[in-house]
Amino acid sequence: MISPWQPIRPDKGVEVAGGAPADEYEGETEMIAAAIGALPPADFTRENVMEIISYVWADSFDLDEEAIERRGAAMQSLADVILPKAD
Repeated sequence: MISPWQPIRPDKGVEVAGGAPADEYEGETEMIAAAIGALPPADFTRENVMEIISYVWADSFDLDEEAIERRGAAMQSLADVILPKAD
């Protein structure tokens, strides 16, 4: 099983009015961890991790393709944390 990582914040660097609870993105973190944990070892690739992150963020935050593309760098950073040595 994959260890939990820091909460996933698709709005990282954006101040949230009134602040945000520390567990605000806990559900998304759990969904991503569960999906990645279900992957067979051969499918634990950067491409699949990025696909999972993209799907969860799009679904959870009602993001369209353009909005997901704008968050590409943030998703890549998260993938680097999850899978730092993948090609």
